[in-house]
Amino acid sequence: MFGSFLAALKRAKLKPKYKQEFDESDRNRLLNELRQLQRKLGRTVFDEDVDEARRRQEVSPPYHFVRAFGSVPAAIEAAGAAKWIYGREEMLAILGKVDATLDRPIQKTDIQKLYDAGDGPSVKMFLKEFGTLSKARRAAGTQTVYHKAKERTTYWQKYTKEELIVQLKTLGKKLGRKPTDRDINAASRLGECSSVGPFASIFGSLPKAYKAAGYSELAPNSRRYTDDEILSAIGKLSKRYRRMPTFHELRRASIAGKCPSPGTIVRRIGKLTDLRSQFEH
Repeated sequence: MFGSFLAALKRAKLKPKYKQEFDESDRNRLLNELRQLQRKLGRTVFDEDVDEARRRQEVSPPYHFVRAFGSVPAAIEAAGAAKWIYGREEMLAILGKVDATLDRPIQKTDIQKLYDAGDGPSVKMFLKEFGTLSKARRAAGTQTVYHKAKERTTYWQKYTKEELIVQLKTLGKKLGRKPTDRDINAASRLGECSSVGPFASIFGSLPKAYKAAGYSELAPNSRRYTDDEILSAIGKLSKRYRRMPTFHELRRASIAGKCPSPGTIVRRIGKLTDLRSQFEH
């Protein structure tokens, strides 16, 4: 009369409930297929594993799992194939294999990549077993510190004071002047020296690092200004502009050696906005 059960449901304006097409024995059969697949793979089962297994005729069509459980991941979860239980010794062995491929300590990203590929436990499983990644590394006897690389590396390196001093002197010789903090960071990105951070942390401050490297506190062409000289220099510029010079105008004048830098003015005299009334014409 209707041609098929689905056609009858459609005529009755009823939504088909596909899960009801599978009884308990069918569901158990599907779950056992996934468990067998997990045992064969020896790891967590993913959606694509089910697709590939189906092409090999090892499991039922994926849409059967969808009809019976709502989705393939839900079926995998129901079968307990979404998790693979690793023993402590297995986890230590995995860390050892990963460590052999690296020239640095194992990081969480390394474990995550392994897990995503289905070749190892998750980061959470390691933390649950060992407490911290550091403890896991120590238990496995893997690398725990970074070794200084001979070539440029993105990983942090520890330098001695002597090495940092040599780096500052070498960079200064290359530039023909005392390196600025921007020069140091630019050279660091090229792998020529450390960044400013280690200089400041090891010597206490960047100026102290300069002093240790033999650089004078002031640049050869710089000078110290008294408060009166600072006010006089600003006065000359204000006469030229017929108003209080702006930050950028002061900066250009400072580069030309006609006045101190805006930073020095603010530090010694006060805010530029507070000086405006004094030098407005």
